[in-house]
Amino acid sequence: MQNDTLQFLFFDEDYEALKQKIEGIREQVRETQRLSAESVEQSSESWHDNYTFEEAQRQLKMLLNHLGGLSKTMEHARVVSRPSAVPPAVDLGTAVKYTNLTAGFTDDVVVGSYMVLDATLEESGYISYDTPLARILMGVKEGDVRTGELGGRHVELRVDEISLPSGS
Repeated sequence: MQNDTLQFLFFDEDYEALKQKIEGIREQVRETQRLSAESVEQSSESWHDNYTFEEAQRQLKMLLNHLGGLSKTMEHARVVSRPSAVPPAVDLGTAVKYTNLTAGFTDDVVVGSYMVLDATLEESGYISYDTPLARILMGVKEGDVRTGELGGRHVELRVDEISLPSGS
């Protein structure tokens, strides 16, 4: 039974990067297939004890598995817009300053796409909304505390400030 409600939310930049990543892997698959074919051209029996052929087959299997996962993500991807105003609680596209009360430090993140693939966004502190940290922070209002698990440890996080990321 197929789940038609499965959706992966993406900002434009990450969606375009996903398409480019899929095309890059397709090109790697074509090249690996070509190398695999070349490694057995001399005789039909040359695939036995042929490291080049065996390695190409391993690489091909890995690439096809990766391509399948990304293609499934693309099938269920939906491009969304960033918020135009600061929402009352942490949501997709918001910058969040939070304090980890358990460990005693403050940090800033921006809740991004299902997969943050755009290098500029990643460098700007965007994290996937599907990360454990973002899952704890989503829906929390300024000043509120939420508990959860990060890295196998119980943590208490307080949202100090919600804003729109710079450049929005």
